[in-house]
Amino acid sequence: MRYTVTDFWTKISQLGLRQEMGTEEVRVQTTLNRVAFLAGCFVFPFAHPAINPTLATFGWIEFVSGCGFWSVLLFNSIVGFRAGACALVLTALFKIVLSASYRGVEAGEQLFFIPLLVGLMLLYFGKRFPEKWPLTILTIGAYFFLEKTRYSLLPAPPEMTARAVREVSMVNFVVSAAIVFFIAFYYSKLARKQQKDIELANDKQVALNQRLEQHLMALASSNQRMAEQEKDLILAKEQAELASRAKSEFLSVMSHELRTPLHAIIGMSGMLQESELADEQREAVATIQHSGENLFVIVDNILHWTQLDEGQLELFPEWVTPQGPLQDAIRQLGKAAADKHLTLQLHLPDMSPSLIRVDGKRLRQVLLNLLDNAIKFTTEGSVRASMTCQHLDGQLCEVEFRIEDTGPGIDPALHEAIFEPFFQTDISRTRTHGGTGLGLAVCQQLVSLMGGSLRLESEPGKGSIFIVTLQVKSTESVRYKPAQLPAPSEKPTMTILIVEDHPVNQKVAKTMLKNIGYGFAIANHGVEALEYLQKEYFPLVLMDLQMPVMDGLETTRQIRKQLPQDKQPIIIAMTANTTEEDRRATQEAGMDDFLAKPVQKARLQSMLEKWLPEQKLPG
Repeated sequence: MRYTVTDFWTKISQLGLRQEMGTEEVRVQTTLNRVAFLAGCFVFPFAHPAINPTLATFGWIEFVSGCGFWSVLLFNSIVGFRAGACALVLTALFKIVLSASYRGVEAGEQLFFIPLLVGLMLLYFGKRFPEKWPLTILTIGAYFFLEKTRYSLLPAPPEMTARAVREVSMVNFVVSAAIVFFIAFYYSKLARKQQKDIELANDKQVALNQRLEQHLMALASSNQRMAEQEKDLILAKEQAELASRAKSEFLSVMSHELRTPLHAIIGMSGMLQESELADEQREAVATIQHSGENLFVIVDNILHWTQLDEGQLELFPEWVTPQGPLQDAIRQLGKAAADKHLTLQLHLPDMSPSLIRVDGKRLRQVLLNLLDNAIKFTTEGSVRASMTCQHLDGQLCEVEFRIEDTGPGIDPALHEAIFEPFFQTDISRTRTHGGTGLGLAVCQQLVSLMGGSLRLESEPGKGSIFIVTLQVKSTESVRYKPAQLPAPSEKPTMTILIVEDHPVNQKVAKTMLKNIGYGFAIANHGVEALEYLQKEYFPLVLMDLQMPVMDGLETTRQIRKQLPQDKQPIIIAMTANTTEEDRRATQEAGMDDFLAKPVQKARLQSMLEKWLPEQKLPG
């Protein structure tokens, strides 16, 4: 690698520099390196007599002092600039004292060292280093001491006249002033350069401040936009919540308005079928009832799918018998299977838990949908419903329900798609089965919500098997005993209070109770119900929610508040308000159970069997 004079000078100047040094320390270090190097280069030639005419022989003083100056570089590199500064001052003093004392003032060599001493003094004068005062005092003291003694320390020098002393002193003063001026000029130039650097740094700082101000303005603008967006989001959220509440209220109203006439159609047509009718009349009534039930299934599926899609459907676990929901579904669809001349089989295990904790209403809805599908798509043969229970660790139990049919079967390629909403296996104009395509989608969502699984096993021509698997808590303790209800021909032993304002619904309820074998009393609103209950004990109350004067929720709260404990009745909500909020509200008000309209005779009888064991009326 080729080095230039500039590169060499830079290397000499940077000897001993370290990364942790500050700006002032770097300046002192580089200055000492340069002064020591130049002093050594200047002194060494004067050791030769041919160059220094005042020397008769080789000048050992010049040689030693030159080596001393260069040793400063070694001190700077190894120990640091503080040791180097001390070595430089002591070397200069050594040269002045020995040279002047040994040769006398005629040599004039001390004039060379005055700039070094003054330079060091100025170098240290304004710096905050602990060595500055000793070195400065030593330098000035040595200079004035030599001037005072006229450089006569060792041998007796030649006689000096007053004029010679004045000339030497004047020359020293002039040279010192020149060196001071030179050093001042050097540092002023350095100061100007630093000033330019500072101005440049200030300009950069101003530019950075301007950019920072622009960024701050942009950030403020972004914050303002974010605040506006946040307001928009809050407004959109409020509008969405308002729309969700409006939707929920609409669903609640629609559910009530659709279920109320369906309750009358299905309930009264069911009662009418049990009366004496001609064959043609019985067929017409059966058609009415079947159509009403189909319409109820469609409406129920649409409403439930909307609630599931919005995440508004909640579960209400309760202790139920594991076979209860399946038996209810079989009882409800028995006639539909008989009308198609299908064999409807039910297989239950010999041993099973007495109770399982699950949302009985939702489980019943799933099994009812699966059985209804099996009956609808099976033209001949049978539909078989079965249940198995397997005990797991602790109180957990795995319950499996299987719905098997001998229908046409389903292509394996459609096994996943069939659970999609609104999917139809046959969308042609000649399809033989109707429906919205929501039944299986609702079933899968409900089973998933209960933490279980719903799967399909089917091949074309081999029928279909729908399997519902749930892991639930189980117990051997029995919470209630099935009621021994009186036969329809016997005189009722219990009277049930019907709290209902709609005349048609009153007629449906009292007709069903009469056919099952119970007496009844009717209250048109909550105030009448309270009057009845304060006068007479009723073991069970069928309570509508939406009524004039006093609604069902407030009536229930007043019953729980006013009646003594021994006269508290079982209160069952029988209502067309079937949203999860309505169901939760009935529990909070103090109701014991929930019956959603339309209510069929089989469902009402099952509910009465659940809550009315044999008991004596209060005396």
